Amino acid sequence: MSELAIGLVGAGRMGMYHLRAWDKIRAGRVLAVADPDERVAHRTIGRRRIAWSADYRELLDRADVDAVCVCTPPALRARIALEAVAAGKHVLVEKPIATELDDAWRLADAGRHRGVKLMVGHVERFNPAVVESARFLAQGNLGRVLRVHATRVGPLPARIPDVGVAIDLATHDLDIMHSFSGAT
Repeated sequence: MSELAIGLVGAGRMGMYHLRAWDKIRAGRVLAVADPDERVAHRTIGRRRIAWSADYRELLDRADVDAVCVCTPPALRARIALEAVAAGKHVLVEKPIATELDDAWRLADAGRHRGVKLMVGHVERFNPAVVESARFLAQGNLGRVLRVHATRVGPLPARIPDVGVAIDLATHDLDIMHSFSGAT
């Protein structure tokens, strides 16, 4: 398998996490980061040999970029991801994939039509504790799941004012519950 060339759109907190994750994945390498704030972008890039652009469209125009990670504020994700799909790029979008359901459906349809891979960053699904717990439940070691409950505590993170904690973080809880119910 050849190395996947990645363009990262958004160099804030989630962009930084994505860049660190790609540092550990041999099958891919981030070539370029787009963020309108040069200071934030260079802080995230650090000493890595990665190009920076203020305009994400420059990443989409690059023939050497195979896939794009969209790590922008939620209100911008669907539009940028749609443009990336239209450019023929595979796309990993942070969750929520969109702030409006119609945008999410439009994006899923566009990905299917264009024939590109489209993923949403449900990282807790791959958390080893969650994977093992789901496996344990699937084996019937605890019986049948009748009820699942989750409580989020703590202040609303300042980085998610546009969608709120329910859309930004509770999606993890719902995804885990879905997994534990055996419905995945």
